[in-house]
Amino acid sequence: MDYGAWWNYSFARLGGLEPTKVDRWADTQVRRSSPGNVVLTSFPDRRDRQAFNEAYNDPSSGILAHRKSVTQPKIAGPLTYTGQDLVGSDIRNLKTGLAAAGLSDGFVASLSPARAPAWPTSTTNRTRNCSLPAPTPCVRSTRRSSMPA
Repeated sequence: MDYGAWWNYSFARLGGLEPTKVDRWADTQVRRSSPGNVVLTSFPDRRDRQAFNEAYNDPSSGILAHRKSVTQPKIAGPLTYTGQDLVGSDIRNLKTGLAAAGLSDGFVASLSPARAPAWPTSTTNRTRNCSLPAPTPCVRSTRRSSMPA
């Protein structure tokens, strides 16, 4: 369950992000949504972490094993898709791997608006919960980059 790998994949393919010194995995603050105010709680407070707390805290389980503290960016401007060259490389590598295995079909993961709520927004945004529709143009762009392949 390496959420970091997915985040780093998407962060490397988006413009409009700004570095921070925040490691969101280290945050333990409990937050609750209220009508009209949707907020994300900390990772340790999430349902799966509560339900499988023993596994998450067992270094031999493989979940979060040997995790290093890393920082995550925040949304600081309009999100843009900048990963055309990277997705091109992903496609070439996939095709090479498929051919080596004697296969002809495969898929490349792409960005999704479903992941947007987990992306931190700028603290200067008047509406902190505006990130959901923001990546939609980026999704269109990444899908167009990979569709011809």
